[in-house]
Amino acid sequence: PGHEPRCYRVSYSPYFNANGQATHAVVASQDITDLKKEEESLEKSEPGFKSILKNMHYGVFTFDTEGRFTYVNDVVVKRSGYPREWYKDKSLFDIVRPQQREIVKEHFSATVRGEQVSPYEFSYKRAADDIAWAQIGTTPIKKEGRVVGVLGVIMDITKRAQSEEALKESEKKYRTLFEDSRDGIFITDKTGILTDVNQSFLNLFGYTKEETKKLRAIDTYVNRDECITYIKKVQEQ
Repeated sequence: PGHEPRCYRVSYSPYFNANGQATHAVVASQDITDLKKEEESLEKSEPGFKSILKNMHYGVFTFDTEGRFTYVNDVVVKRSGYPREWYKDKSLFDIVRPQQREIVKEHFSATVRGEQVSPYEFSYKRAADDIAWAQIGTTPIKKEGRVVGVLGVIMDITKRAQSEEALKESEKKYRTLFEDSRDGIFITDKTGILTDVNQSFLNLFGYTKEETKKLRAIDTYVNRDECITYIKKVQEQ
């Protein structure tokens, strides 16, 4: 109705018969007039808007309210390895790994509702088939008080995530060596109070884990002078 032109996103799904011939198609359309108006408004009111986004050091993209990409800057293209055309008809949820998809959808929906959403992290698969990590902050794009899209700013945190994972793996290996050692091993704080012991230590000295919590290393020595001498040597190093 009316004479105002409208903009639609249209998709086609062909159906084939047993011979592989297309017999009919299902056509789905979505009215994206408001989103197009918002994009045009930004371009007219801020001529340098696209130029700013293009030259930012952070990844920047915009979405419609369903999470579909409507713009990605060069940083996003470079870091992901996917060409700009790849993002056409793709959504944020298509690139997020399955195990994190629901939580990302919850954050995105909250942004569309106009809520304040803290930056959050997720992982995704790059074109090179490796996993990358990103931190994203989102804010709603509004027109006349109504949310018509979402602006996202993304920061690559892959190196940090890999370092954290390597640290966890290192701690896991250390813990395995610690627990499985046949030697009695203990760890103390600066005052000499035991903070951790392995099972071999408990077997050797006959203590329970609970009994070692306030035990000092010096208490395990018959000749305490030997312990004091050892501590001094450690401190000198």
